[in-house]
Amino acid sequence: MVEALIMMFVGIQVPSDIANSFRSFRDADSKNFAAAQWTSTSSLHITLRFLGPQTMQSANLIAEGLSNISSSPISITLDDGGVF
Repeated sequence: MVEALIMMFVGIQVPSDIANSFRSFRDADSKNFAAAQWTSTSSLHITLRFLGPQTMQSANLIAEGLSNISSSPISITLDDGGVF
């Protein structure tokens, strides 16, 4: 039996005020984004590293390791974005 793989990435959640601003921008110009399939604003994030397909065992170890990281708030300025 082949174990199912989980696509994983490390990301930073976008603060709700920024996500709401993005939603307002998107909604105001919806005709230019008609073909886009948007994620919910609560799922918006900045991807730091794509980890690719992982086994459940690896995924659990990665999640456990990442759960121990703590940081003070940081400031980020974005010049460009991308889609996939």
